Amino acid sequence: MGASPATGGDGPAFQPEDRAAFAEVVDEVLRSEPLRRGLRTAPEGTAALLRDWALASAEDVARPAAAEYRELCRVRAGGGVAGAAPGSRTPGGSGGGLLAALAVLVPLVAAAAAVIFLLLGYVLTLVETQRDVGESLVVTGWSGAAVAAVTSAAGMCRLLITARRHSKTGPRTDDRTDDGAARSGTDGRAEAARRRVAAAREAWRAALRDRAVLPYLRARLPEAERASGLSPANCRRGDGRR
Repeated sequence: MGASPATGGDGPAFQPEDRAAFAEVVDEVLRSEPLRRGLRTAPEGTAALLRDWALASAEDVARPAAAEYRELCRVRAGGGVAGAAPGSRTPGGSGGGLLAALAVLVPLVAAAAAVIFLLLGYVLTLVETQRDVGESLVVTGWSGAAVAAVTSAAGMCRLLITARRHSKTGPRTDDRTDDGAARSGTDGRAEAARRRVAAAREAWRAALRDRAVLPYLRARLPEAERASGLSPANCRRGDGRR
């Protein structure tokens, strides 16, 4: 139909999805009232020719909206920054779990050892030649029983203190709260990033429409009309009307 009019300089290189957005803006402007008024009396094919010219020089046409496009690229590049990993724990959490495990295991081990030593000790005291060894094992067994009793008592006290504390403050939900807060924080940051990208994209499209595509198509409309009027199809149509 005609060569694309030359434009000066190079605009920012588009990413693939942005080139598609540029084409959407061109179509939107061609359907707008300012362009439709000029195209009503234009030869057939003028709108298609304008569209071809705009798409062929997309980066150059979009130069007036270059600042908004750079901002869109900057916001989009920064939108994927990850926050803190969800579900992270403070170092003190593992210490509390270790103490709870020891509070359970120590009485069990001490009680088992006490039973074994006492049984062996009393059996050996029945043997004349092993009486001294048996008495030593009995003493060790009772010592183990004392350790088991003390640690069991300490564990029970700890359980009672914890139960009383929970009865005053309610059930402990710190872990679930931390997980929920971490997930909520991550989701909130992602949603905020999406909103920033959407706002930057809309600002670019508005600048593209009002300051770049619309002025370009208006300026090229007369030349497109002339080029479309000289096309073979329009020439034949004109000859047929004469």
